[in-house]
Amino acid sequence: CSAFAINHRGNGLAGQTQDLYRHLDGFQVMLRHVDDELEILIPSVSGLLGFNGVNSAGLAVCITTLSQLAHSSSGLSSGFIVPVLLRCRSIDEALDLLRNTPIASGNSFTLAQRDRSVVVEVSATEITVVDDGGRALHTNHPLRQKPVHVYDRFESSLERLGQLERTVRPDSTLDQMTAMYASGAICQSRSDDSPVVSLGTMLFELGDDQVCHYGPGPLDEEPLITYRMRGTT
Repeated sequence: CSAFAINHRGNGLAGQTQDLYRHLDGFQVMLRHVDDELEILIPSVSGLLGFNGVNSAGLAVCITTLSQLAHSSSGLSSGFIVPVLLRCRSIDEALDLLRNTPIASGNSFTLAQRDRSVVVEVSATEITVVDDGGRALHTNHPLRQKPVHVYDRFESSLERLGQLERTVRPDSTLDQMTAMYASGAICQSRSDDSPVVSLGTMLFELGDDQVCHYGPGPLDEEPLITYRMRGTT
């Protein structure tokens, strides 16, 4: 997975690929949760609560796996944490939740609002802020915490992070980020030999209106579909 968040002139943009095993391809869904307080858009696959998403308060959450970090048989996995984070109304509230929640596995969480972008690494033992400002990037290897497990399955992580670093600027546009996700190492294409494919590609616009653009697969094949909060046009 390859995630970013940026801010420019009072607006935010965040996104990621969700790179998972091919047997899940074809089971993509978009979940919409609505209650008296919040509306939440959550890309997922059948049977899972959610990978990432955006809420009507203007908070977007993206996630990447960091299997090299400490994990535990107790605590919550990311699949349970993401829906709870999307109940938060601010980055600070989301960070407080992460600091006070027992964590089962290593992940990065990219948290984005229209005026702030933060990425943290979490494990069973600690939480570490990687970036807090106008640009946040992460893939599948730890940037701050010390690895305690050795896994080779994310061998493209360095290459994908390099693509993010070269391409993503605070003033990058939706069209530019769409083009980035449709090419290079970041796009885990169905035509590749890898057992992993970009099962979903998500871009979240954060401003006066909160918008989710979702491609149910790699963007070299799938178009983005736009989902808006109810009550907006």
